[in-house]
Amino acid sequence: MTEFLLETILLALALSIDSFAAGFAYGIDRVRIPPASVFILSLISCLTLAVSLSAGHLVCHFLPEPLTADLGFLILLVLGTVKLFDRSCKKQTDRANKDHDSCLSASEAVSLGIALSIDSAAAGLGAGTLPVWFVPALAAVFVTGTAAILGGSFLGQTLSRRTHMELGWLGGVLLIILAFFRLR
Repeated sequence: MTEFLLETILLALALSIDSFAAGFAYGIDRVRIPPASVFILSLISCLTLAVSLSAGHLVCHFLPEPLTADLGFLILLVLGTVKLFDRSCKKQTDRANKDHDSCLSASEAVSLGIALSIDSAAAGLGAGTLPVWFVPALAAVFVTGTAAILGGSFLGQTLSRRTHMELGWLGGVLLIILAFFRLR
């Protein structure tokens, strides 16, 4: 039971790093993210994860267990490795704020949410082969995603004149750790 909980927490944290980085990037640029936009960002990631976890779980029924374990490991390892070297979060946030004003609108949040949820789709497919608790995983991703956006935005605004940190690699590290949980 403890192992399932740890896997669920790692999945939620890994998928929330990009949200934190996006919130941080907007905070650095002093772009406000209203509650409706935060909700939209978290909801899109959560819904994408729900669909991909279901698809990953469905695949488990058609493939032998050792193959699904290896497939889950491979998907998470590749995604983690790509994220480790990916530096596109700032580009995604710039593209999403189309009118370059000081507030991320709901429609802009949808486009950013879709861009950020691509990782949720791939990670959910890989994690769907894990015995992850479905509802707690979705709740954890929603809560940590929301907290990551708000926390990143606050930190970005606070540090906007002092530094510009790149945190995208951390999500990759967490996904690689989660992948190695598949090698039991």
